[in-house]
Amino acid sequence: MIELLLFFLGGAVASFTQLVADRLPQGETILGRSHCVKCKKTLRPMHLIPVVSFLLLSGRCSFCKAKIPISHLSYELCIGFLFTILYLLFTIVNLPQLLFVYVVLTISLPILLIDSKEHIIPDELVFLLIIAGLLLNSAHIPQLIGSAVLTTFIMWVPYYVTGGKGMGMGDVKLAFGIGAILPFAYAFSALYIAFLTGGLISVILIVMRKKSLKSAIPFGPFMVLGLVCVLIYYLKT
Repeated sequence: MIELLLFFLGGAVASFTQLVADRLPQGETILGRSHCVKCKKTLRPMHLIPVVSFLLLSGRCSFCKAKIPISHLSYELCIGFLFTILYLLFTIVNLPQLLFVYVVLTISLPILLIDSKEHIIPDELVFLLIIAGLLLNSAHIPQLIGSAVLTTFIMWVPYYVTGGKGMGMGDVKLAFGIGAILPFAYAFSALYIAFLTGGLISVILIVMRKKSLKSAIPFGPFMVLGLVCVLIYYLKT
């Protein structure tokens, strides 16, 4: 039963993080009620049930019948399953660690979505990530501050060398957030995973002619991937 509840919790988080990703770059409030992007009519509670509402509405707005992108359903399913898998991995015995991962994931997902679409990383989200890391690891603040500084320096070097063309300042700031969550050895591992996966995906896209050598490929999503993977490993060891 708890697995099903966590699946829907993950779906709700997915829906909320999509809302944040849509509104934050536009300067809109994230506290306003959800509405259809086409007809602008306010959605009712029955329209906001993760996965279920999409299926019951046949993937269309109940007011104007505009088609809802299938990616919304896929995203809710993925995050719902991820929340459930994380629970099975940590179990209720490790509830503090599980909640830590859930909090970091909830803050990180809008970063992934916004950077993928807009090629920016909002300072507000990075700040939340830093605060969450320091508050949830309050016993290790000096160690984490050192980790954050070193991790930031690692990302600042390519930013400085390329004049901001190979790496954005948002990535540098996000590195501070990663260091504020993980001890340096683990934060370094998170960056290594980010560079490795980012480089691999970039090569694949170029070979498939989806991108060119001059195309800008957002690095934030790969940093989020590295952070979440290493955080899970760190808390489980």
